[in-house]
Amino acid sequence: MKTVVSNDLPATRKANIIRYVNSMGSATIRELAELLNVSDATIRRDLDTLSCDNVIERIHGGAQALRVSRTSYECAYGDKSNYMVEEKKRIGFRAASYVEDGDTILLDSGTTSLQIALNLSEKKNITVITYDLHIANSIVMDPSSTLVVTGGIRRSGFGVLTGSMVQDFIRGIRVDKTFLSADAVDTDFGVSNATLHEADLKKALIRSGQKVYLVADHSKFGNLALVHVCSLSDVDLILTDSGLPVKFQSQLDSRNRRYVLV
Repeated sequence: MKTVVSNDLPATRKANIIRYVNSMGSATIRELAELLNVSDATIRRDLDTLSCDNVIERIHGGAQALRVSRTSYECAYGDKSNYMVEEKKRIGFRAASYVEDGDTILLDSGTTSLQIALNLSEKKNITVITYDLHIANSIVMDPSSTLVVTGGIRRSGFGVLTGSMVQDFIRGIRVDKTFLSADAVDTDFGVSNATLHEADLKKALIRSGQKVYLVADHSKFGNLALVHVCSLSDVDLILTDSGLPVKFQSQLDSRNRRYVLV
């Protein structure tokens, strides 16, 4: 008979899932639900989240131990928005503090960038430019400020605009500050992204900003995605959370990379 594992905290439950899947090689949703005494729906959400973090591999009906790093895998927006929520809120709040009245800024797509947007309502006379429709629909701004949404083709399921119209627009402007997000951050390889078209767009965002701030929670560090975007030397400041492992802090320190933990 299986022992029911305590699952009072989501973090504890997820740790138990990882431990069990790694020890058994694979597990079904039903098996994990019985083991942890929770619903199938709860396990399904946990597996989606853990798969997003590249900790386990999601398969039909369950999960298996991670065998290969899937550099081109990209989580759906809904999964991203439910992961590392408190960390993203703290990063977003701190990042917004670097925006000064009168600034023109570029906000990259993503759930961390959304948290920056949600903290800009008190800023005066700013111009916010984005290609992320979630940001465009959620941001609240002072009447003195302006929101600019690039043209482009909507990417279904992700709420972003893509295509040559976006890139041409970004290439033709210069802004005070760019806030860059990332699928993966490695101290040697730098910032990388899971998709080719957004990687090219991110490169344009970097070129357009007089200052570039990288916003990425600690789960992004130590990972590699398909396409190189930039080196960490190309960003002026890295904003991440206090969960960043000491080994990555040491690597950043040894390379003289500026970073802030929140």
